[in-house]
Amino acid sequence: MIPLHSTNIPRIAEGPAHLDAWDRASLAGAANAIKVIAALLMQHEIDRDCEPHDDLLRLNGAAVAGLLEAINGLTELIEMRLRDGSRRAKGLQP
Repeated sequence: MIPLHSTNIPRIAEGPAHLDAWDRASLAGAANAIKVIAALLMQHEIDRDCEPHDDLLRLNGAAVAGLLEAINGLTELIEMRLRDGSRRAKGLQP
C-alpha cells in the first residue's frame, strides 16, 4: 500500500452550495483530471500483464505514487470548493 501524505477526513457540509463560474470550472477541471489519471492507471494495469512491447505504458512505483498523490490533491480541491460554496450559501465567509 502506498501511503498518501494527507490525513484530512473529507468534511463537506450538507445542504446547498453556491458555486460561481470559477468554482464550477475548478470542479470540472479536477473531475476531468481524475478521469485522465484513472485511465492512465488502468492502462498501466492492463499493460503490466502483457508481453513487453515498445507501445506499452510502463510506470514505476514512484510514478504511480505521484499519480495517486495528484488524485488526492484534486479531491481536496473539490472538497474545498464544495465547502466554500456551502458556506456562501449559508451567508458565511468561505
